[in-house]
Amino acid sequence: MTLVGELIRRMTENSARRAIVYEGVTYLYGDLLELKASADKFLRGNAVEPGAVVALCADYSPASMAMLLALIDNLNIAVPISIGMDTGGEQYIEIADPDYVLLVSADEYTLEKRHRLSERSELIQKLAEDAVPGLVLFTSGTTGTPKAVLHDVNRLLSKFLDADKSHTTLCFLMFDHIGGVDTYFYSLFSGGVAVFPSTRDPAHICDLVETHKIEVMPVSPTFLNLMLMSGAHRLSDLSSLQIITFGAEKISDSLLARVEQEFSPVRLIQKYGITELGSPSSRTHPQDSSLIKVSGDRVQVKVVDGILHIKAETAMVGYLNAESPFTEDGWYNTGDAAEEHGEYIKILGRTSDLINVGGEKVFPAEVEGAILELDEVADVVVYGEENPIMGSMVCARVNLTPWADDQDMVQLIKAHCAGRLEKYKVPAKVCFSDEQLHNERFKKTGIRTH
Repeated sequence: MTLVGELIRRMTENSARRAIVYEGVTYLYGDLLELKASADKFLRGNAVEPGAVVALCADYSPASMAMLLALIDNLNIAVPISIGMDTGGEQYIEIADPDYVLLVSADEYTLEKRHRLSERSELIQKLAEDAVPGLVLFTSGTTGTPKAVLHDVNRLLSKFLDADKSHTTLCFLMFDHIGGVDTYFYSLFSGGVAVFPSTRDPAHICDLVETHKIEVMPVSPTFLNLMLMSGAHRLSDLSSLQIITFGAEKISDSLLARVEQEFSPVRLIQKYGITELGSPSSRTHPQDSSLIKVSGDRVQVKVVDGILHIKAETAMVGYLNAESPFTEDGWYNTGDAAEEHGEYIKILGRTSDLINVGGEKVFPAEVEGAILELDEVADVVVYGEENPIMGSMVCARVNLTPWADDQDMVQLIKAHCAGRLEKYKVPAKVCFSDEQLHNERFKKTGIRTH
């Protein structure tokens, strides 16, 4: 039996159970299977051939999720692109150069057949020849053109065959993000319930937790900070929460401590996922949530010169628009600086984000964590600017709380940092902004001018 065949078998067994909650409406697994049958019929009626590349422009509606299943079952190369968010959809379509663009709107399908602008990638051709479904996801592209990451779906999702813990889970990340893919398919394979938010406002998320008794809440550190600042978690009954997972960016020790205090006894789990590697199995140290162990039969880990390297069975086939980043024996340089703590590691931050101050290395997350300790600070982004003497200098852009007076805050921030950090890590420049310092996925927006 194929992987998708096994998934359909499990969904059929669970046909009377809840599968999806979307815009307040509950859909059973049987309902989702009926929607998939309609999607199957649509693909057949439009002669969408196996191996074709299909850009799926959609949202998180049950019809969209059913179509994604249908594309995988039809052995297509799916390119999920979230609509309604500034995610670079047009650029993604240009890079992927699909055979079809499929739009899902109001549970209706619209298909456009396109003429390819270039020769089909050898990687895609190989998947098509082997009758293997594919999935194309994109890197963030904050430092240049996004890279198109091609996954073998069978290889990416095979780990979920062992999924045996059923939960009601918030689907915080979209289906064009590796974290969103991970959450959605784990829920389906385990017979769980996936709850899709209509917005990512902290008050709305907390209301969903209370209303639908959500047990697992995967979010970003930035969102956790905004939730704490809003106080929304204190206005709703979150007693159903058992697990909060966080990833996508470095979490500061100060924020982690605040989350532990506010949400105890909820279990905090740090996840480690990279688009290129999928989401390898990981677990958090029982006494220190800042430490993570990436392990399992499908993954190997090593730290080389302070940089984390990973070899994983869930790794991508390759980039569609860039050279392979893997070594000959399959290791991938994550670009994450890491410290070893026995079997566990601590992620320090991206090496690409490092600020070099006169030869000294500064990780923005450490400075951000110190500044966030101040009650007057709502959010902060630390970045580097060129300096003729030191090479780079540490700068901070800050969102203040409504009650803060920015006239005194520059000196307060610098003095606070001076008491907690080495001198070279103290921001030389502090500015204030009313603009949000995170993107629509609630990931810290980097300002990299160094």
